[in-house]
Amino acid sequence: MSHAEVGYLAGQGGLSTIFGQKGNYAVLTTLPSIDGYPAVLALVVDQRAQGNCDITVGASNSLAIDIQLNVNSGPQKADPCTSDQQLAADVISNIKNGGS
Repeated sequence: MSHAEVGYLAGQGGLSTIFGQKGNYAVLTTLPSIDGYPAVLALVVDQRAQGNCDITVGASNSLAIDIQLNVNSGPQKADPCTSDQQLAADVISNIKNGGS
């Protein structure tokens, strides 16, 4: 079973705000772009071994989209960030297609 949350960080400076607060993160890693948008793995506490991942995609200079995934069981629990990257790509694609 998995649980996902998608949030929008509007008016906060996009990814530059996250990099400006890099001391707050146990893990802060640039990822390959997701559907043409810059992305980062930003974890306050590294709980990947427990099935948790948090990817933030920079949609503009003032907007970021945060995609959090918690995998409770199954094969994806060992590598939740791969699934979270796919989820992020699906979210971006959905937004680009007008939410349909």
